[in-house]
Amino acid sequence: MISSFDVEQFPYRGLVSEFPVEKMPQDIVRTQPSERVARTLRIGILLNSMAVPAWVYEVLANLKKTDGIALALVVLSEPKKRARRGLTEWAFEAYCRLDRLVFASKVPNDASRLVDARSLLHNVAMMSTTDSTAPSDAGSTRSEASIDVLLDFRLAGPGDLSFLRTTYGAMLFVPGDDDVYRGEPALFWEMYEKNAVSATTLRLFDGTSREGNLLYRSYSRTHSYSLFVNRTEVYWKTAAMFIDQVKKLRDGSLRVLENTGSSPAEVRTRHIPTFVQLSKFVLSVTFQLITRQFRTRFFHERWSMAFTARARDEEQLPGKEGQFRTIEPPRGRFYADPFAVSRDGREFIFFEDYGFRARRGRIGCLELDPQTGKVLNNRTILEEDFHMSYPCVLEVDGTWFMVPETGEDRTIRLYRAVEFPWKWTLDTVLMNGVNAVDNTLHWEDGRFWMFVNLSPTGSSSHDELHLFHAESIRGPWLAHPSNPVMTDTRKARAAGGLFRIGDSLYRPSQNCSIVYGRSIVLNKVETLTVHDYKETVVSEITPEWTRNGSIRTHTLSLSERFLVTDTFKYVSRIS
Repeated sequence: MISSFDVEQFPYRGLVSEFPVEKMPQDIVRTQPSERVARTLRIGILLNSMAVPAWVYEVLANLKKTDGIALALVVLSEPKKRARRGLTEWAFEAYCRLDRLVFASKVPNDASRLVDARSLLHNVAMMSTTDSTAPSDAGSTRSEASIDVLLDFRLAGPGDLSFLRTTYGAMLFVPGDDDVYRGEPALFWEMYEKNAVSATTLRLFDGTSREGNLLYRSYSRTHSYSLFVNRTEVYWKTAAMFIDQVKKLRDGSLRVLENTGSSPAEVRTRHIPTFVQLSKFVLSVTFQLITRQFRTRFFHERWSMAFTARARDEEQLPGKEGQFRTIEPPRGRFYADPFAVSRDGREFIFFEDYGFRARRGRIGCLELDPQTGKVLNNRTILEEDFHMSYPCVLEVDGTWFMVPETGEDRTIRLYRAVEFPWKWTLDTVLMNGVNAVDNTLHWEDGRFWMFVNLSPTGSSSHDELHLFHAESIRGPWLAHPSNPVMTDTRKARAAGGLFRIGDSLYRPSQNCSIVYGRSIVLNKVETLTVHDYKETVVSEITPEWTRNGSIRTHTLSLSERFLVTDTFKYVSRIS
């Protein structure tokens, strides 16, 4: 049974006693990066068995082939035997099997699938223990059990690990937000209690805190209809997170985050749901699925664009405008992701033009009469043999560039205007082999900045915002040391270009916690440097602001005269 841990059971007794706290390299786990670790980082791995989940196997395989990292020790620790299972446990296990059977086809790569790791770890030193005994290898000594960091993949209490010695302590993955959800089963109660987000957490226990140091916490949208799907996305994201954090430890750039969660008194420990609770949950999920099937069969999604004159008050944040005018797409298409541009007294909107039959987007551009708002021209300006959307445009020294979303091609592409705004050509491929969405370019303080959501295979593209910077728009693009700079589906994914109101810089983002593109969040950028990034949420724009019956809105753009957004409705397939 996969469970979240109870912090009180995780002191990791004796794990770092050979390395007093005052002598530990504190910079490695505090706010400032230290010098690169000169020697190879020796990794210890704590497992329940050699049959590991696919996401754990991915972590081990990646670390094994990474320079400067060595898998030095495997400790097999069998969990305590559970008491005899009753009706509650049998019922929940039956639900999990049924859930997996129904939704397996929805998940391209099952993160929980067991993989035999013996061939991967055959040349790594091993010892075995139980939750209550010392290593069974009588010949093992303390020096042989000395490692730099222990990665605990067991998802169960560590017991006494005093026979191990580490330089930096133990990294532990927690499935869920451990400031709210502790106990088992992992990531179920978020669904049951209709929490819009499900979290994953990574902590480092180094002897400085009983609660452990918070290294990473990321929030994903809760998949309320399937525990199997909900877990799968979280676990694949966790695999990438583990790899990234170990590499940062190797490079001396690991950072501890401020833990702003609930106080221990506010935390409730959860248990396996009772038969009544599980029955209530299954009935709720069944109703959800029937509703989804009905909506899918008789309706389709339709995005449109809406615009209004900009507020006369130059200090007023967007969100209180009225009298929007809607630009409806033709039948069989939708319009979304608008970017508004003013040039030489003319007004243009670049946008995604999506075709339902082709299941692919292309880039369109229309011109608005600056006085009346009438559409003067509407053309397709860019089309490839893969999906394109989110046409972020930027002028550089009199030349116009566009970086549309081309994630289906696993690239980030830079296009250049040959004849603005109607003709474009590919200029440079900025990045290859990336799952990138909503690439947003910005010029600030003599440097180009690119905000982009990157996601590991199998995980959501809504959750993690990465930041890159370059001296030239063509690169090379350098990753920000704080990446990912945002790990929250409620405000990570971009919702248009950055803009200024008064002296302040704002980044619009999407709230994808309930559904993709539910609303727009305005974030004030407090710090933007090559070393640090900080933003603060100042307001949220809900779909009702356009007053046209919209139930979602997820892009915001400002030109000299107009404010442009997009709106969402379900449209009948019959009419």
